[in-house]
Amino acid sequence: MNLRRILLALDATAREWRGLEELAALAARLEAELVGLFVEDLDLLHAAARPEAREIGLASASAQVFDPQALDRTLRGLARRAERRLAEVAGRRQARWSFQVARGRVPAELLGAAAGADLLVVGRSSRRGTPRRRLGSTARRILAAREGPVLLLPPETTLQAPVVAWIDAAEDVPAVAGVAGTLAAAAESSLTVHLAADTPEGAAALAAAWQEWSPGGAPAARVVAHGDAAALARARRDVLAHAGVLVLRQGGRWLREAGVEAVAEAVGPVLLVS
Repeated sequence: MNLRRILLALDATAREWRGLEELAALAARLEAELVGLFVEDLDLLHAAARPEAREIGLASASAQVFDPQALDRTLRGLARRAERRLAEVAGRRQARWSFQVARGRVPAELLGAAAGADLLVVGRSSRRGTPRRRLGSTARRILAAREGPVLLLPPETTLQAPVVAWIDAAEDVPAVAGVAGTLAAAAESSLTVHLAADTPEGAAALAAAWQEWSPGGAPAARVVAHGDAAALARARRDVLAHAGVLVLRQGGRWLREAGVEAVAEAVGPVLLVS
């Protein structure tokens, strides 16, 4: 798979994204352009313009009439901060980069801009401090509509080894293993491929599909086959806890059974291939 244009959704937390350094390094190794997009949220601006809108001061806890113009200035300041952060990191990693600002509804703007991108990178969660990891509303809407790879990047984690490909259907071997192999090679990471079935016959079919495809350019990989339900359940828990980057098909069996929210339980980033 060729990754020539990587679209990165940036927001007020851009400075806190530990994975930004690795993304810029990845773009540099792939000779890809890293495009940062900051969306001024139209829903937020509309809400601020309502006459009953109020803002609560953190220090005073007092309610004041919301100033839409002040919000507009704040958003412009946040966009400038995100652009500086992207320029700083991309420059350090010698990656090609550009920056755009759009105004509209966040998922729609990201999906529109991503039409010309090979990979869309979005934050995985919109909330912090909750006991259980959850997908943010923007991430859920992107996954429901995006036709193309999406990397869900938690702000507190980095792209690191190992890259893990999870394959639970023979027809998914080229797409999932191809993307995972490209990522592992560019990130100079090891690659582990899980052939995930709950019967010995299913495992044999996946192994045959892997063998048929792998001479066509598969990178060196550690291949693990699972052929019973108990082993499959253990493997799922293990990759959620230990994968540096987990690559799987969005419409694959795992997420059909558990729901897309299951990827929120992963400790590291998750790359979903459609």
